[in-house]
Amino acid sequence: VRRVVGLPGERVALRGGRLYLDGTPAPRTPAGAVSWRDAGCREREAAAASEELGTRAITVLDAEPPLERGEEIVPEGHYLLVGDGRSDWAAVPAQNILGQVQRIWLSAEPCGSPLSLRLDRLGPVR
Repeated sequence: VRRVVGLPGERVALRGGRLYLDGTPAPRTPAGAVSWRDAGCREREAAAASEELGTRAITVLDAEPPLERGEEIVPEGHYLLVGDGRSDWAAVPAQNILGQVQRIWLSAEPCGSPLSLRLDRLGPVR
């Protein structure tokens, strides 16, 4: 699953960990600290922020060191998609986008038993 961050013709960049669209930083509000377990099951914590992209707000984590990515222009007929870590970006042709996530059906704690469900994540995506 990836997030759309750039529309056809937009200029997109990451500067100091902030997303810029057409030279303007995306509106952002601090959201405190978030903790999680990484792939090695180690406890991690980072500052979080709510970032507005159009009509949606998504929670983003501030990476250390802050991520940088030079400005790219999204080609016509494509959308710029990013993964959760923002380190993988791709301009994807519109016909390759299959749909929009509507709800989370199942979410398990990656380092717990198979029955360690994260019930707070289930349901409609906001």
